[in-house]
Amino acid sequence: MSVIPVDSMTVNAYTIMSPDSFSTSNDSLILVGNWTNAQTGRVTARGFTNVGYTSNSLATQQSVQFDSLVMELTYNFRYGDTTSLFDLQVHQLRQPLSSLRAYYNIDSVAYQSTPLIQQTFRPSTKTGVRQVRIRLPETIAQPFFQQLNNNTINSAETINNYWKGFAFKTTTANNIFMGFNLLSEQTGIRLYYHANDVAQTQYNVRFSLYDVHFSQLTNNISNTPLQTLVNLQDKLPSKSTGNTSIVSPGISLYTRLEIPGLSDYVRPERFVGLTRAELLLEPVRRSRRDNSPPPAQLALYQLNEINNVVTGTSQIGNSATYAASNELTELELKDYYSFDVTQYVNEVIRGQIPNRALLVTIPTAGTLRTRVRRVALGDQQNPTDRVRLRLYITTDQ
Repeated sequence: MSVIPVDSMTVNAYTIMSPDSFSTSNDSLILVGNWTNAQTGRVTARGFTNVGYTSNSLATQQSVQFDSLVMELTYNFRYGDTTSLFDLQVHQLRQPLSSLRAYYNIDSVAYQSTPLIQQTFRPSTKTGVRQVRIRLPETIAQPFFQQLNNNTINSAETINNYWKGFAFKTTTANNIFMGFNLLSEQTGIRLYYHANDVAQTQYNVRFSLYDVHFSQLTNNISNTPLQTLVNLQDKLPSKSTGNTSIVSPGISLYTRLEIPGLSDYVRPERFVGLTRAELLLEPVRRSRRDNSPPPAQLALYQLNEINNVVTGTSQIGNSATYAASNELTELELKDYYSFDVTQYVNEVIRGQIPNRALLVTIPTAGTLRTRVRRVALGDQQNPTDRVRLRLYITTDQ
């Protein structure tokens, strides 16, 4: 007996667009940023929040004085170019967000055109939580303090009527997404004040931004190869996008793979069986230090002709984990996803199931952190990173 590797199967790659809406109002982050790519267009992320009410004793403290009102935003997720300055703009909403509904990535809410506050900063690349602090103008901070002090603002409804809520956006042109953690105790609007006593006793109270929130993701594909993807069944050959296919779940872009030769696979002489079948996908990426890592895992599913997952079928094998190793220099990055597709290929070769196209995506569900990551996968004609189906055939020789 001997095992013969076969690495000559044709694998055709395409990018497809499968419109998908997903709830972002149950994520702990709001996402803010932009990403422009000649092949896939311009992605814009905006975050929206209301202001939650926190019980406080201001209404019973008559001899107190306002100091300041500061918006605090913590972040521990940065994706993309963290070497440049990031311009964060905060706009006031025109109407309060509703606590009676879920918000999705396709939703939007009207906001004032002029920023209420803004801050330009350089995102920290260090691990752990970092914070941005922006002082709010006294023209609205003082009245807020006074209405708390005279008990006019005393509930979620009254605080929402005062603030309406905020939209977070950026004008930064660089490719970067920032994830602000709304669950952090260091995120919110913090009111500082002091007592008019001899000790000038200092107080502060934090109002959260978590109660109602969501992130919006939009993608402008005008004047890009993707603009030809109009109908569900449309598929864009990888040669149209620089010999790559795209996986970017946050904007509904996925890779479709077709392996036409499996349907009429000719078994070699003295064939005994298929020992293993491995599908290798290689990201087009030069360095692990580009702050834009591909998805941590990818998954395979069977597709029908209109690019929907075939009803009644499950994921093919286990999810593939992104793996990378360096040889000699950073310029020789070797990275890949490896799928064990032995059972699937065996069933196709034996005629037990149809030879269907394969969907490459992230495992089901996923947070904003996982959905916003993207990867370009090389096709078989890519000069550096290629897709391969490797078969290990057992013969009786």
